[in-house]
Amino acid sequence: MVLSILFALVFSVFSAVSLAQEGQTQSFTINISGQKTWGISLGIGDPALLSLEGLSPGQPTLSQSLWANIDGKVLDFLTVKASFNDQLGPGFQEFLVIVDRKPWYAEVGRFVVGGEGDKLGLQNKRVLGFRLSLSREDIGLQTLLARLEGLSQTLVFRGTTAQKEMVFSYEDPEEPWLPAPYSQSVEGLFFVNLRVPFVEGFSQPKLAFPAGPEFFQFLEDWDLGYLGEVVEKNRETLLPDGAYLVLRDEGDVLLLRTEPTVVLRNRVLELIDLYNAAQGLTGEAKKTYPFLQESPLELEFLKH
Repeated sequence: MVLSILFALVFSVFSAVSLAQEGQTQSFTINISGQKTWGISLGIGDPALLSLEGLSPGQPTLSQSLWANIDGKVLDFLTVKASFNDQLGPGFQEFLVIVDRKPWYAEVGRFVVGGEGDKLGLQNKRVLGFRLSLSREDIGLQTLLARLEGLSQTLVFRGTTAQKEMVFSYEDPEEPWLPAPYSQSVEGLFFVNLRVPFVEGFSQPKLAFPAGPEFFQFLEDWDLGYLGEVVEKNRETLLPDGAYLVLRDEGDVLLLRTEPTVVLRNRVLELIDLYNAAQGLTGEAKKTYPFLQESPLELEFLKH
Protein backbone atom coordinates (compact mmCIF):
# COMPACT_ATOMS: atom_id res chain seq x y z
CA MET A 1 0.00 0.00 0.00
CA VAL A 2 1.31 3.43 -0.92
CA LEU A 3 0.31 6.38 1.24
CA SER A 4 0.36 9.74 -0.53
CA ILE A 5 0.53 12.94 1.48
CA LEU A 6 -0.53 16.09 -0.32
CA PHE A 7 0.71 19.45 0.91
CA ALA A 8 0.70 23.04 -0.18
CA LEU A 9 2.25 26.18 1.23
CA VAL A 10 0.83 29.59 0.45
CA PHE A 11 2.79 32.74 1.20
CA SER A 12 0.69 35.90 1.17
CA VAL A 13 1.57 39.54 1.67
CA PHE A 14 -1.18 42.11 2.03
CA SER A 15 -1.20 45.86 2.31
CA ALA A 16 -4.23 47.80 3.47
CA VAL A 17 -5.06 51.48 3.38
CA SER A 18 -7.88 52.75 5.55
CA LEU A 19 -10.13 55.36 4.02
CA ALA A 20 -11.49 58.06 6.27
CA GLN A 21 -12.51 61.48 5.11
CA GLU A 22 -14.89 64.10 6.37
CA GLY A 23 -15.85 67.22 4.53
CA GLN A 24 -18.16 70.00 5.61
CA THR A 25 -19.41 73.33 4.33
CA GLN A 26 -22.33 75.45 5.48
CA SER A 27 -24.75 73.41 3.36
CA PHE A 28 -22.96 70.13 2.72
CA THR A 29 -21.54 67.38 4.97
CA ILE A 30 -20.05 64.05 3.87
CA ASN A 31 -18.34 61.20 5.72
CA ILE A 32 -16.44 58.48 3.85
CA SER A 33 -14.90 55.43 5.52
CA GLY A 34 -13.59 52.16 4.18
CA GLN A 35 -10.52 50.19 3.21
CA LYS A 36 -8.52 49.45 0.08
CA THR A 37 -6.25 46.37 0.09
CA TRP A 38 -3.63 44.97 -2.25
CA GLY A 39 -2.15 41.51 -1.90
CA ILE A 40 0.27 39.09 -3.54
CA SER A 41 0.16 35.33 -2.97
CA LEU A 42 2.68 32.65 -3.97
CA GLY A 43 1.85 28.95 -3.75
CA ILE A 44 4.30 26.04 -3.44
CA GLY A 45 3.25 22.40 -3.32
CA ASP A 46 0.52 20.17 -4.66
CA PRO A 47 -1.18 21.72 -7.75
CA ALA A 48 -4.58 20.17 -6.92
CA LEU A 49 -4.70 21.73 -3.46
CA LEU A 50 -3.40 25.06 -4.71
CA SER A 51 -6.08 25.15 -7.41
CA LEU A 52 -8.72 25.14 -4.67
CA GLU A 53 -7.33 28.53 -3.64
CA GLY A 54 -7.14 29.76 -7.23
CA LEU A 55 -3.33 29.46 -7.34
CA SER A 56 -0.74 27.76 -9.54
CA PRO A 57 2.62 26.45 -8.23
CA GLY A 58 5.37 29.09 -8.34
CA GLN A 59 3.18 31.75 -9.96
CA PRO A 60 2.44 34.90 -7.93
CA THR A 61 -1.15 36.09 -7.89
CA LEU A 62 -2.18 39.69 -7.33
CA SER A 63 -5.45 40.57 -5.58
CA GLN A 64 -7.21 43.69 -4.39
CA SER A 65 -10.42 44.64 -2.64
CA LEU A 66 -12.36 47.75 -1.76
CA TRP A 67 -15.18 48.54 0.61
CA ALA A 68 -16.52 51.95 1.45
CA ASN A 69 -19.34 53.58 3.38
CA ILE A 70 -20.61 57.02 2.40
CA ASP A 71 -22.93 59.20 4.46
CA GLY A 72 -23.71 62.73 3.32
CA LYS A 73 -26.21 65.48 3.96
CA VAL A 74 -27.16 68.48 1.85
CA LEU A 75 -29.15 71.53 3.01
CA ASP A 76 -30.38 69.72 6.15
CA PHE A 77 -33.12 67.84 4.26
CA LEU A 78 -31.33 65.66 1.67
CA THR A 79 -29.41 62.61 2.93
CA VAL A 80 -27.33 60.21 0.82
CA LYS A 81 -26.23 56.81 2.17
CA ALA A 82 -24.21 54.22 0.24
CA SER A 83 -22.22 51.08 0.99
CA PHE A 84 -19.97 49.38 -1.58
CA ASN A 85 -18.03 46.10 -1.38
CA ASP A 86 -16.44 44.71 -4.55
CA GLN A 87 -16.27 41.23 -2.98
CA LEU A 88 -20.07 40.96 -3.00
CA GLY A 89 -22.61 40.80 -5.82
CA PRO A 90 -24.84 43.68 -7.01
CA GLY A 91 -27.66 42.58 -4.72
CA PHE A 92 -25.54 43.42 -1.67
CA GLN A 93 -24.58 46.98 -2.63
CA GLU A 94 -26.52 49.67 -0.79
CA PHE A 95 -27.67 53.08 -2.02
CA LEU A 96 -30.36 55.32 -0.54
CA VAL A 97 -31.36 58.95 -1.03
CA ILE A 98 -33.68 60.46 1.59
CA VAL A 99 -35.58 63.74 1.24
CA ASP A 100 -37.07 64.85 4.56
CA ARG A 101 -38.70 68.26 4.36
CA LYS A 102 -42.00 68.48 6.19
CA PRO A 103 -44.67 67.68 5.22
CA TRP A 104 -42.90 65.62 2.51
CA TYR A 105 -40.75 62.54 3.00
CA ALA A 106 -39.24 60.47 0.17
CA GLU A 107 -36.80 57.59 -0.26
CA VAL A 108 -35.13 56.32 -3.43
CA GLY A 109 -32.96 53.17 -3.44
CA ARG A 110 -32.97 50.12 -1.15
CA PHE A 111 -35.08 50.36 2.00
CA VAL A 112 -37.35 48.29 4.24
CA VAL A 113 -41.15 48.46 4.29
CA GLY A 114 -43.66 46.82 6.60
CA GLY A 115 -42.33 48.17 9.86
CA GLU A 116 -44.41 49.37 12.79
CA GLY A 117 -47.02 51.86 11.63
CA ASP A 118 -46.98 50.76 7.98
CA LYS A 119 -50.31 49.67 6.52
CA LEU A 120 -49.05 47.94 3.37
CA GLY A 121 -49.88 44.35 4.31
CA LEU A 122 -46.17 43.50 4.28
CA GLN A 123 -43.84 42.65 7.13
CA ASN A 124 -40.22 43.79 7.13
CA LYS A 125 -39.69 43.46 3.37
CA ARG A 126 -36.52 44.75 1.72
CA VAL A 127 -37.33 46.54 -1.52
CA LEU A 128 -35.66 48.49 -4.31
CA GLY A 129 -37.63 51.48 -5.53
CA PHE A 130 -39.26 54.77 -4.54
CA ARG A 131 -41.46 55.85 -1.64
CA LEU A 132 -43.17 59.22 -1.15
CA SER A 133 -45.36 60.29 1.75
CA LEU A 134 -47.24 63.43 2.77
CA SER A 135 -48.10 63.95 6.41
CA ARG A 136 -50.30 66.77 7.64
CA GLU A 137 -52.76 67.16 10.48
CA ASP A 138 -55.72 66.82 8.11
CA ILE A 139 -54.34 64.39 5.56
CA GLY A 140 -51.83 61.57 5.16
CA LEU A 141 -50.82 60.05 1.82
CA GLN A 142 -48.22 57.44 0.89
CA THR A 143 -47.04 56.19 -2.52
CA LEU A 144 -44.80 53.17 -3.01
CA LEU A 145 -43.30 51.97 -6.30
CA ALA A 146 -40.80 49.21 -5.62
CA ARG A 147 -39.66 45.69 -6.30
CA LEU A 148 -39.46 43.10 -3.52
CA GLU A 149 -35.99 41.63 -3.00
CA GLY A 150 -35.28 38.21 -1.52
CA LEU A 151 -37.61 35.48 -0.27
CA SER A 152 -39.08 35.36 3.22
CA GLN A 153 -37.89 32.37 5.19
CA THR A 154 -38.13 31.38 8.84
CA LEU A 155 -35.66 29.10 10.61
CA VAL A 156 -36.54 27.59 13.98
CA PHE A 157 -33.77 26.24 16.23
CA ARG A 158 -34.48 24.21 19.36
CA GLY A 159 -31.92 23.21 21.95
CA THR A 160 -28.42 24.55 22.41
CA THR A 161 -26.62 23.05 19.42
CA ALA A 162 -27.43 21.75 15.95
CA GLN A 163 -25.36 20.11 13.23
CA LYS A 164 -26.09 18.90 9.72
CA GLU A 165 -23.87 17.44 7.02
CA MET A 166 -24.74 17.00 3.35
CA VAL A 167 -22.60 15.15 0.79
CA PHE A 168 -22.83 16.12 -2.90
CA SER A 169 -21.74 13.51 -5.44
CA TYR A 170 -22.41 12.01 -8.86
CA GLU A 171 -23.41 8.64 -7.41
CA ASP A 172 -25.62 7.74 -4.48
CA PRO A 173 -23.24 6.90 -1.56
CA GLU A 174 -25.72 4.27 -0.33
CA GLU A 175 -26.15 2.70 -3.78
CA PRO A 176 -23.15 3.65 -5.96
CA TRP A 177 -24.67 2.06 -9.06
CA LEU A 178 -27.39 4.74 -9.02
CA PRO A 179 -27.06 8.49 -9.66
CA ALA A 180 -27.10 10.76 -6.62
CA PRO A 181 -30.49 12.14 -5.51
CA TYR A 182 -31.50 15.28 -7.38
CA SER A 183 -31.01 17.63 -4.40
CA GLN A 184 -27.54 16.21 -3.62
CA SER A 185 -26.11 15.88 -7.12
CA VAL A 186 -23.01 17.95 -7.89
CA GLU A 187 -24.59 18.74 -11.25
CA GLY A 188 -26.80 21.19 -9.37
CA LEU A 189 -30.49 22.04 -9.59
CA PHE A 190 -32.31 22.61 -12.87
CA PHE A 191 -32.54 26.38 -13.44
CA VAL A 192 -34.01 28.95 -15.80
CA ASN A 193 -32.64 32.48 -16.31
CA LEU A 194 -35.67 34.77 -16.08
CA ARG A 195 -36.01 37.39 -18.80
CA VAL A 196 -37.97 39.76 -16.55
CA PRO A 197 -37.55 40.51 -12.82
CA PHE A 198 -39.39 38.16 -10.44
CA VAL A 199 -41.76 39.96 -8.04
CA GLU A 200 -42.67 37.91 -4.97
CA GLY A 201 -46.42 37.76 -4.45
CA PHE A 202 -47.10 38.84 -8.04
CA SER A 203 -45.06 36.71 -10.45
CA GLN A 204 -46.55 33.25 -11.12
CA PRO A 205 -44.25 30.62 -12.71
CA LYS A 206 -46.18 28.18 -14.88
CA LEU A 207 -45.61 24.80 -16.51
CA ALA A 208 -46.95 24.87 -20.07
CA PHE A 209 -47.10 22.19 -22.76
CA PRO A 210 -46.44 23.24 -26.38
CA ALA A 211 -49.37 23.60 -28.77
CA GLY A 212 -49.58 22.33 -32.31
CA PRO A 213 -49.76 19.13 -34.35
CA GLU A 214 -46.19 18.03 -33.57
CA PHE A 215 -46.90 17.75 -29.85
CA PHE A 216 -50.20 15.93 -30.39
CA GLN A 217 -48.40 13.51 -32.71
CA PHE A 218 -45.83 13.00 -29.94
CA LEU A 219 -48.66 11.97 -27.59
CA GLU A 220 -50.01 9.58 -30.23
CA ASP A 221 -46.59 7.96 -30.62
CA TRP A 222 -46.57 7.19 -26.88
CA ASP A 223 -50.18 5.88 -26.78
CA LEU A 224 -51.38 9.02 -25.01
CA GLY A 225 -53.23 10.55 -27.95
CA TYR A 226 -56.50 10.50 -25.99
CA LEU A 227 -55.09 13.32 -23.83
CA GLY A 228 -54.99 15.75 -26.76
CA GLU A 229 -58.24 17.55 -25.94
CA VAL A 230 -57.50 17.62 -22.20
CA VAL A 231 -54.03 19.08 -22.81
CA GLU A 232 -55.47 21.71 -25.15
CA LYS A 233 -57.87 22.89 -22.42
CA ASN A 234 -55.30 22.65 -19.62
CA ARG A 235 -52.01 23.60 -21.27
CA GLU A 236 -50.81 25.71 -18.34
CA THR A 237 -50.62 25.07 -14.61
CA LEU A 238 -49.07 27.11 -11.82
CA LEU A 239 -45.98 25.74 -10.10
CA PRO A 240 -46.60 25.34 -6.34
CA ASP A 241 -44.68 27.81 -4.15
CA GLY A 242 -42.58 25.03 -2.63
CA ALA A 243 -41.54 23.65 -6.03
CA TYR A 244 -39.10 26.43 -6.87
CA LEU A 245 -36.73 29.02 -5.48
CA VAL A 246 -35.72 32.35 -7.05
CA LEU A 247 -32.17 33.66 -6.60
CA ARG A 248 -31.24 37.26 -7.28
CA ASP A 249 -27.85 38.67 -8.27
CA GLU A 250 -27.08 40.20 -11.64
CA GLY A 251 -30.35 38.65 -12.91
CA ASP A 252 -33.16 36.54 -11.46
CA VAL A 253 -32.74 32.75 -11.69
CA LEU A 254 -35.51 30.23 -10.98
CA LEU A 255 -34.37 26.91 -9.46
CA LEU A 256 -36.57 23.82 -9.37
CA ARG A 257 -36.47 22.15 -5.95
CA THR A 258 -37.85 18.98 -7.55
CA GLU A 259 -36.34 17.11 -10.50
CA PRO A 260 -37.99 18.25 -13.77
CA THR A 261 -38.95 14.67 -14.70
CA VAL A 262 -40.90 14.36 -11.45
CA VAL A 263 -42.73 17.64 -12.14
CA LEU A 264 -43.66 16.45 -15.64
CA ARG A 265 -44.73 12.99 -14.42
CA ASN A 266 -47.04 14.51 -11.81
CA ARG A 267 -48.57 16.78 -14.44
CA VAL A 268 -49.23 13.88 -16.84
CA LEU A 269 -50.85 11.93 -13.98
CA GLU A 270 -53.09 14.94 -13.27
CA LEU A 271 -54.13 15.12 -16.94
CA ILE A 272 -54.99 11.41 -16.97
CA ASP A 273 -57.16 11.93 -13.87
CA LEU A 274 -58.88 14.89 -15.58
CA TYR A 275 -59.58 12.74 -18.64
CA ASN A 276 -61.05 9.88 -16.55
CA ALA A 277 -63.26 12.33 -14.63
CA ALA A 278 -64.47 14.02 -17.83
CA GLN A 279 -65.31 10.66 -19.44
CA GLY A 280 -66.77 9.14 -16.28
CA LEU A 281 -64.34 6.21 -16.46
CA THR A 282 -63.99 3.99 -13.39
CA GLY A 283 -62.56 0.61 -12.47
CA GLU A 284 -60.86 -1.29 -15.27
CA ALA A 285 -62.10 1.24 -17.84
CA LYS A 286 -59.95 4.01 -16.36
CA LYS A 287 -56.91 5.13 -18.26
CA THR A 288 -53.64 4.58 -16.38
CA TYR A 289 -50.08 5.84 -16.59
CA PRO A 290 -48.42 3.60 -19.21
CA PHE A 291 -44.88 3.66 -17.77
CA LEU A 292 -43.03 2.08 -14.91
CA GLN A 293 -41.76 5.01 -12.88
CA GLU A 294 -38.02 5.75 -13.22
CA SER A 295 -37.65 3.12 -15.94
CA PRO A 296 -35.46 3.91 -18.98
CA LEU A 297 -38.56 4.03 -21.18
CA GLU A 298 -40.27 6.58 -18.91
CA LEU A 299 -37.13 8.74 -18.77
CA GLU A 300 -36.95 8.70 -22.58
CA PHE A 301 -40.58 9.92 -22.71
CA LEU A 302 -40.18 12.64 -20.07
CA LYS A 303 -36.87 13.97 -21.41
CA HIS A 304 -38.00 14.03 -25.05
